[in-house]
Amino acid sequence: MEKAKLRDFLLKSGFLPKEVEVYLALLASGTSSVAHLASKAGINRTTAYDLLEKLKDKGLVGESDNKKIRQFTALEPLALKDYVAEQTKLWDQRLTDTADILQGLTRLRKVSSPSLPVLTVLEGKQGIKEVLQDQFHKDITQIDVISDTGAEIEEVLGGFMKGFAKLKTHKKIKTRLIIPKQSLEFESKFYSPRAIKELFEIRYLDPKFSPDAEISIYGNTVSVFSLREEEPIGVILESQVLTQAHRALFEELWEKSEPRKF
Repeated sequence: MEKAKLRDFLLKSGFLPKEVEVYLALLASGTSSVAHLASKAGINRTTAYDLLEKLKDKGLVGESDNKKIRQFTALEPLALKDYVAEQTKLWDQRLTDTADILQGLTRLRKVSSPSLPVLTVLEGKQGIKEVLQDQFHKDITQIDVISDTGAEIEEVLGGFMKGFAKLKTHKKIKTRLIIPKQSLEFESKFYSPRAIKELFEIRYLDPKFSPDAEISIYGNTVSVFSLREEEPIGVILESQVLTQAHRALFEELWEKSEPRKF
């Protein structure tokens, strides 16, 4: 793997930038002293010590004494795979915990007037994740979705989507999904064949029709996000009247779309 790709992967896996530089320097040096690593990574020795301790906690670095000089070694590359796998498990659990906690917070939130729409704007990758997670905060059994995000959503959100699909399957939320025909089978990347058969109804848009976003309708909420801006952005709109209007438009489009044959 090229160094730039490895650096990008480590950053996306939650490493701090200076942790990445120390880890890469150690990989290239083999067993090394702190002074040598600090020089190679362009940081001071105290910072290097702190970062090496963090890498040890991650299970990626080993330490030994050689003539009273502390020596550090990058462990086998498979240690990185184990670390990433463990982090994935932790984030899956955090996703579940967050959904439960936010559901309680949503019930406690005070709205000035039930007749006025509540609009929440969320930016960046984390904002898109919060838009998607909002459906878990509502007491719903079905969601209607129009989407042409396709493979882009996996590119932007990475492993988050697998945890999202796992929780949605666990909650047994049924989905009516309208997608462009060229997106055929994309949902199978995240959901099992059984989950797709039991929880999904899928219809196809004319490929020329492109909302350039994902629109979800559930309960008294409409959420929308777009991945094609320089910075992803999403909104959550809570309004019974406006949700009914979007649902009526969805039903019209649903009737005109081509059913998928399983």
